Amino acid sequence: MLLKPFDYYELRPCVEFEDHIQAFLGHAVYCPTRGGVIHTPEQAEAEARIVAEASGRPMFWTLYGVSDTATAIGNFKTFDAAYAVMVAILMPLRHAADTGDTVPLEDICNQSSTEERL
Repeated sequence: MLLKPFDYYELRPCVEFEDHIQAFLGHAVYCPTRGGVIHTPEQAEAEARIVAEASGRPMFWTLYGVSDTATAIGNFKTFDAAYAVMVAILMPLRHAADTGDTVPLEDICNQSSTEERL
């Protein structure tokens, strides 16, 4: 199975119902520093809290990897817990981009793979 790498990661608040999980993106806003439309966790959280309170169901946060579609990576009770995992995933990439040192990335790939070379 050939996997496509994620283009980016995002955190979404979610509410689980009997037959589905509803993830919230929030309202799109223009970001002048990025020059495009973004969704902020604060907007999404406000929407999710309203739905969670109205339905009597708990709200949680999901870390998604996004390429053509969003793939759920993990669920977390708090934004801070989900954010910490996202930072841990991205930190070696940022280090390599800032320093040109790709050894940590090679180590992660080698230690995380099974019999296949990633």
